[in-house]
Amino acid sequence: MKTFVKPLVVGLAIAFIISCNNPHNILISKNGTWTATYETTIGSFGTFTDVKTITFYEGSATVVDTAGVKSSFNWYYDKKGGKIVTNSYLPAFGHTDVYTTKYSISESSANSEKWTYESLSKNDSTITTTDYSQTISLVRK
Repeated sequence: MKTFVKPLVVGLAIAFIISCNNPHNILISKNGTWTATYETTIGSFGTFTDVKTITFYEGSATVVDTAGVKSSFNWYYDKKGGKIVTNSYLPAFGHTDVYTTKYSISESSANSEKWTYESLSKNDSTITTTDYSQTISLVRK
């Protein structure tokens, strides 16, 4: 019996640790509100910090900035690429442009995540952003 119980306990402990560190489990399985600190660097303009509140739902999110202005985006976790993918829709002269941003998950815990900007595209065309970087630190409220 001892030889069976020890591997079972070790296996359950490993599964628990992996599930706590898997960003897929944090956002999708637990909808909720997060404080998001955006740190954005734009070339010679410098680094800017902005704090927003993001409420995640399955596949969508609502953002409220410090002035109370609301916006939204759709999102999903790309298991194959290991990226968070967001889609924002902006009206433009008789059509709607789709901006897709990809983030890697650079840090993760049970109550927080840090996303690092990877790429941006508009209507499936890549936008080159050589002097641009961004991290978003999310902490569950």
